[in-house]
Amino acid sequence: MAFQTGTKVDPRLMMADYSGFAKAAEIEAQGMKNFAESIGGGIAKFAKKKEQKKKEDTGVAFATEWATNNPEMAQAMGFDVTDDDGFFDATNIEKSAREFYKTVGDDGFKSVIPQLLALGVKSDSAAAQRNKQTIEELKDLEGFRKITGYVDGLDDLRIMPSTAENSTGGSYVLERKIPGAFNLKEGVRFPKYETVQYDDPEAAMIAGRPGSYSIFGSTGVRMQEGQFPGATIPRRPEVPVGDTSNPVPPTVDPNDPGGLF
Repeated sequence: MAFQTGTKVDPRLMMADYSGFAKAAEIEAQGMKNFAESIGGGIAKFAKKKEQKKKEDTGVAFATEWATNNPEMAQAMGFDVTDDDGFFDATNIEKSAREFYKTVGDDGFKSVIPQLLALGVKSDSAAAQRNKQTIEELKDLEGFRKITGYVDGLDDLRIMPSTAENSTGGSYVLERKIPGAFNLKEGVRFPKYETVQYDDPEAAMIAGRPGSYSIFGSTGVRMQEGQFPGATIPRRPEVPVGDTSNPVPPTVDPNDPGGLF
């Protein structure tokens, strides 16, 4: 049917309806926004978790090294530092260190670190003081007079001033007469002597005794290391590959089996 002249037509009826497309675009945009926000939140959580893991690994590494170097202290704090036989074993220390870190948390661990270091410093200071006292005892002049009196009563030993050639660590040396050996001086035979070293059986009654510093200095002195008060955790003796002999019990010092020192 043709339109007649003068017919009134609403122009809006001639416009295409794009409202559906606009609504869809709006929905899609909102969806993208929500997706981005959810992804952003996930990334933030991932980064935070990764940072926490890094802090934990750093703390565990510190605690593991500290416990390995100070097993007595670590054991007193609950670390597992021994094997089934009671010997020191570093195998489970890292596991204990991780459990320790998770228990006290990051903030708690930060407050614990200075205390752990302080324990080590106190222990080392105490050891240094004991070592100093040991050296002072070896320097005891009255002890040295007793040593010289003991040696004077022996026919084959003597104490003489030390020289660059025969020094054994102190200002004096212990010398032993060499059987059948003599030095000739102006036609006169004088007994010939040799220097007695610290580990010589002849020096067993002198080495390590008060006053012996004048002869052997600090040679042979076992300097003590920092140690937490309490029982020392025994170390398992190392047995060479192929050695089927029984290892030396940990309570026996192979350098001093008789317990003289």
